[in-house]
Amino acid sequence: MAANSFNPIEQLKRDKHTLLEGYVTEHLFKKQFLAGRTKEKYSHGWWTGMLRGKRFLFILKNNLNNIDKEIINTFKKDYECWQVLYTNEGLRRFINDDYSESLSETDFFEIYKLERKQLPLKATSETSNNQRQNRCIEYFKNHQLLNEIAVERNFADDFLSVFFSSIINIDYFTKNENDELCAIEIKFKNETFDGYFGIDAGPISLLLEIRSKGIKVYHVILYKDRDHKDMSIFDYIEDTTIDKAWYIHNFEKEDIVGYSEAPEKTSVDGKKKQSFGQIRKEVVLNGRRITLRL
Repeated sequence: MAANSFNPIEQLKRDKHTLLEGYVTEHLFKKQFLAGRTKEKYSHGWWTGMLRGKRFLFILKNNLNNIDKEIINTFKKDYECWQVLYTNEGLRRFINDDYSESLSETDFFEIYKLERKQLPLKATSETSNNQRQNRCIEYFKNHQLLNEIAVERNFADDFLSVFFSSIINIDYFTKNENDELCAIEIKFKNETFDGYFGIDAGPISLLLEIRSKGIKVYHVILYKDRDHKDMSIFDYIEDTTIDKAWYIHNFEKEDIVGYSEAPEKTSVDGKKKQSFGQIRKEVVLNGRRITLRL
């Protein structure tokens, strides 16, 4: 995409409001749990996708810290690992896992013979709520997150989803009290009518792969009950009558008790059914409960 065509606000308005609210939730988590840590103790900006049976792992960050490099060293035996350098205008260069090779976007396309699988993702007027989009954009502006998140969405919507399959974002990596790597999956959600929390099948597969490498995985839910299932993240945090809390549990394969299929309207473009794994409500709500701090 040409640099002069990139507009952060226009980019974000192409995404579904609930997806943007997910970034607000992640930022609330960061403020409460990670803000006091040094940048060597957590990492974000990680994306994965599959290409011809091989998983690629990308980090969108100009300067890597020690934990970033540790993560790359952990995964590079099994995955293609690339650092993506970017500016506010979009993608710049791809740096390989031992930092010996720097590719332009054109070179990367040619080496991997990337072929377009679909058009860039875009939410439709039927699947998105403009007012909630705008509240998210205002929040990102106020917290100096606008360009960072817009570039991530450009990478996900206009590059990964176009040329790769099984596109997944890893919200955070961090270190626990024993200095061990942990992966964190964060959601703002309620249970289904039959008492389950859902995680998309793709992330489940990836989280289990991460666990197989000896990395702990934590599933974190900012919980809203079914009475508030359609409430936006902003209405939720502003409602003084709701007892607001995070529920954190150690993600295990045994947590998944079955799979179901979400309707098309829940996808970004409103066109794809998505398989999701079911976790019993009590498994999540019996996890570690921590009151939301605003």
